[in-house]
Amino acid sequence: ELWGPSDSTDAMPDHVRAAIDDALANNTPLVLAYTGPDGSPHLSLRGSVQTAGPLLLTLWARKPEGFVEAVAADPRVTLLYRNSPTRTTLTVSGRARVVTDEAERHRIYELAPEVEQRHDPGRAGVAVAIDVDRVQGTSPHGMVLVER
Repeated sequence: ELWGPSDSTDAMPDHVRAAIDDALANNTPLVLAYTGPDGSPHLSLRGSVQTAGPLLLTLWARKPEGFVEAVAADPRVTLLYRNSPTRTTLTVSGRARVVTDEAERHRIYELAPEVEQRHDPGRAGVAVAIDVDRVQGTSPHGMVLVER
């Protein structure tokens, strides 16, 4: 096969989880795409994205203005991960939701990289969970396809 064996599964493989979890440290923060309340597309770099389960991502939104209202109206989001040196490209599609349970908020904040936590020591931001529906892309391990 052109890209090596396909890694098709219903859970994110360890190498995908590691790429996402180490993204900020590798200077490859994920790009988050969502639809604004006015229907226009929005993109933002997110350094706090972490895996929290087989098909679950979390992020700490330090500046949630607009984003919270947007995902309340349309929870569909897409994230793009690109690491050129490793030739890894991943597109993650899912549904975002704001987490209000205090124990879960604390867990999501603690999952965020320390540098992100230092930007919001008072925890004024918003905890977000993303239920992953699909991960697709390529990596040194071959093709990646994860579907709920």
